[in-house]
Amino acid sequence: MADGSRQDYLPSHHELSPFGFRRAHKKPRPFVVTQAKSRTTVSVLSLCRPCFSTRTCGPPPRITIRNKMIISIPKNIAGLALTAGLAAFGLASIANAQLITLTTGNFTIHANGYSSSTLPPATSALGGLPSSIGGVEDTWGVFQVNSIDTLTPSLTNVFTENKGTEYWGVFYNSVDQSTTPLGGGNVSFTAKGLKLDIYRLSVNDTNDAAFNAVANQGTSGRTSISGFNGITNAGSLVLSSQLADGTDMTSFFTAPNHTSAFGSLTVTTNNMFDVGMGNLSNLSFSLAGLTTDVPADWTVKFGGPIDGNVSLSPVPEPSAFAAMGAALLIGIIALRRRQQGNPVGVLPA
Repeated sequence: MADGSRQDYLPSHHELSPFGFRRAHKKPRPFVVTQAKSRTTVSVLSLCRPCFSTRTCGPPPRITIRNKMIISIPKNIAGLALTAGLAAFGLASIANAQLITLTTGNFTIHANGYSSSTLPPATSALGGLPSSIGGVEDTWGVFQVNSIDTLTPSLTNVFTENKGTEYWGVFYNSVDQSTTPLGGGNVSFTAKGLKLDIYRLSVNDTNDAAFNAVANQGTSGRTSISGFNGITNAGSLVLSSQLADGTDMTSFFTAPNHTSAFGSLTVTTNNMFDVGMGNLSNLSFSLAGLTTDVPADWTVKFGGPIDGNVSLSPVPEPSAFAAMGAALLIGIIALRRRQQGNPVGVLPA
């Protein structure tokens, strides 16, 4: 332009608005940057008065910049930034309210369930599917979380089943790598590939009736290697884990009808526990089972603890509060500096 200013045309923000504002300004409106010797005025079209006030639609709000310093910011823009920051904090609080809070130290998940496993004299597990590590599964099954306790500084229950929220899970993909007879009908096994997922469900499960009804589907309830009807299609996935790198699951069959299994799981997805600024350790399981009085299609009913630890993190997670903190800070600074008539920021060179 003749006066040295630059005028760039952008589509109307009403046409692009993700918030469902009324269609308006059918013709493109300009985004204008007018430069003088020491003053730059920016007309911002992405935020206009009709969207954030009751005044008649007029010129877009202006951010005034002098010597690369932001001199003034309209209240509606600063207010929007502050609102966005507060909303982010609110959403985070709602999300955290759904998590199980764990204090620093040890905790124990108490669980029980059913598995289909390759036990002598069988040579395969009923319902086993091809594993991602090769071969067909030798162990898979379903389970429920009965309770969760923190152990530090004292024993404290943080979750109990049958209160409207349930945590049910599936384990799968495990293939035996060795089978060693120990004499007397006893056998030891090592396995790789195990994965374990936990889902959160909203269900009334009085006396475990709902879980048992799901488990009693047996192999017919299995929809995929990681899917089971009534669990994976009925809840939200909140925790995923797999055998820790370089480790095996070790299990034993002790004649005539006892089993046990041990292993360490690395958590790959955690939307189940609020550990604050801490780190969630691997989960170590130690489960005991029986091969008698088991529902159809299952070979073992088991139960036992899954232990973990929350340790202090020396460096806070970088993404923990970045988004909501930045939005809130910008809004607060903009409002305070505007009221004081001081610059609120510096533009980069």
